Amino acid sequence: MISSELLSDAQELFGHKIPIKSDASEYFSFSWGGNYLGESYLGILEKFSSCKDILCLKEYVKTLKEWRSMPANILSADSSGNIGYFLASPSMALNNSSPYLSSSMLDGSISDNDALGIVPIQTLPFSINPSKGFFAAANNRVMPENSKYDVGTSGTITPRATRINEILRAGIDDGRKFTNQDMIDIQNDVVDVVARDLTPKIIQICKSGMTELSRDEVDSVEFMLDLLEAFDGKMSPDSISASVYNLWNYFFLNSLFIDLTFDHSKSELSQINDQNRINLVDRSNFIDFYQKVVNDVALNKEGKYEAICRESKQA
Repeated sequence: MISSELLSDAQELFGHKIPIKSDASEYFSFSWGGNYLGESYLGILEKFSSCKDILCLKEYVKTLKEWRSMPANILSADSSGNIGYFLASPSMALNNSSPYLSSSMLDGSISDNDALGIVPIQTLPFSINPSKGFFAAANNRVMPENSKYDVGTSGTITPRATRINEILRAGIDDGRKFTNQDMIDIQNDVVDVVARDLTPKIIQICKSGMTELSRDEVDSVEFMLDLLEAFDGKMSPDSISASVYNLWNYFFLNSLFIDLTFDHSKSELSQINDQNRINLVDRSNFIDFYQKVVNDVALNKEGKYEAICRESKQA
């Protein structure tokens, strides 16, 4: 429990500004999972040197009650050809079972926001020899949506990991033996799977609204759509199509949140600006929301979004 008085000089926390009220009696519920007595990392490092295989390592992890150290993706392999992955996380379990609360400032006066302690280590993923034949981690969320605890929701969005899986699966299907250069190529790959998958929907949305445009505007949109038709999701520095896609993103996201962003300096909702737009969209799971919105707008069931647009023009 931290009083607002102690946070009065704080400018940013986890990269996002905190609205601090002058009332020192207000409390926030906040805990830092990697700042507790005890250290699990040294023990598992010792086991790496003494265990003969990954099964031994997994048995050791089972003896631990919780992970008390910095969070980590632990990937391992042994001389018998086994590979393993363990998500080591000191995430906190809360009374509040609402999803996506990790790394959030919560109202400390509400018992539902109390931290119950570090999540049990038995609830964290530990996988050996997956059927796909490999592990790929890109600081993405690895916990499923139906997990008991809110672990990993503050992690990075998943498209990068999706792309790496695509490349590796394609290589395996072709019988390819990966080299060091292949790993370099994967690191330098510039395909954005979200952009690639959403572009047909974006084109559909743009075409559906062209009846509202003037002849000059139609010519301009058709020119841009021709560029998007050839877009394959590659965010190359010299790609004009990628620039058109990103311009769409800029205006589309701006229109979504134009009146829904909190202005901390004025303690009120205000029009979005470049900085708080970045803070807002650079959050875990935002891309899932964005994809759903684009798909819903493209479907436009019962003309719902056309009606919204008409109402906003009238306003």
